[in-house]
Order: sequence, then C-alpha cells, then structure tokens
Amino acid sequence: MGDGHNSKFDFIRAFARYDLSDYPVLHFERSVGMLFISDDLITHPKLCIDPSNYHLDYLLAEYGCLEFELLGHVFAIATSPIWKLTFDLYINKSLDLKRQYFNGYRIIKKFNDVDLTLYKCFDDKRDNRLFNQ
Repeated sequence: MGDGHNSKFDFIRAFARYDLSDYPVLHFERSVGMLFISDDLITHPKLCIDPSNYHLDYLLAEYGCLEFELLGHVFAIATSPIWKLTFDLYINKSLDLKRQYFNGYRIIKKFNDVDLTLYKCFDDKRDNRLFNQ
C-alpha cells in the first residue's frame, strides 16, 4: 500500500474534488535529453516519490511542494496551501540540488508541454553548446 491516504495529501485531494483555483505543475528540464532506462521501467513505470528508495538525491519534498520522477521526467506539485508563501525558498533549494543534472524548470499547463518527442535533443544550438562548437 502506498502513501496516497496520508493526510499530507488532503490539500491535493480537496483541490481535485472541488476545483480549487489553478495550482502549478513544474517540469524540470534535464541537461541531457535522453536517459538509459530499463525495459522493465518502460513496460511497468514507477512513480518515484521517496528519493531514498530510488537513490535520487535531487528530489525535494519541502516547503509545501512534492517532487516526483516518472519515466525520467521530474515534476513538482503543490501539496499545501502555504506553497505560495514558500515558493521562492523551495525553487532556490530545488534548483541548487538539481544544478548538476537539470537546466531549470517551467510551469506546464498541458501534458503536451512536456517534450516527450525529444525535440530538444535534436536542436542544433543545444548540440553546439554541448560539444563546445
């Protein structure tokens, strides 16, 4: 049994049930476009929430936000009504943890905002930066 019934997620449940405003979903952009992952993770995806279980030292669950990884993509959602007050602290600490693996973040509004086609992997400007040309 997972952690989904934990009271710390009451805020998310209320948001979903009662259509409370519009809370951000963040997507962190990796500094590399593709990752090698096992066939098992592709056919049986795992939602990685607890970093200690998966050796993901860049996931943060503080300041009213929760980060999780799914198929190599890292997302963050608000888990508390205080997220607006602590967002600057959260994002600064999160970006500091991720600076080795990620270029930054962006707020996504639609699922299509996530680069599932790996378009950025084939961007000439990005390739020039990576290979110092």
